[in-house]
Amino acid sequence: MWLRGGDEAVAALYGPSRFRFSDALTFVETTEYPYSETVRIRVEAARGKHAAKLSLRIPAWCSAATLRVNGKVVKSTLQSGTFVTLDRQWKNGDNI
Repeated sequence: MWLRGGDEAVAALYGPSRFRFSDALTFVETTEYPYSETVRIRVEAARGKHAAKLSLRIPAWCSAATLRVNGKVVKSTLQSGTFVTLDRQWKNGDNI
């Protein structure tokens, strides 16, 4: 479900899961996908901020995807059948 390459985590398939990116950074996914179209990822991080890229697959069938971090839209135009990458400093409690 998850892939890792250097400083990047990739959510390739969606389902309830935990991905330990490093000793200090974990991504926790909650969803009922494919029975629900909502996927939530919560960041669990040690103190401070941790730099990492997070790439998310936009399913080919999804024609109106929305991407929010902590409730704010960060990407308004997402192309179905591609990946979108967030490159940021993650902190504990961030929600995607």
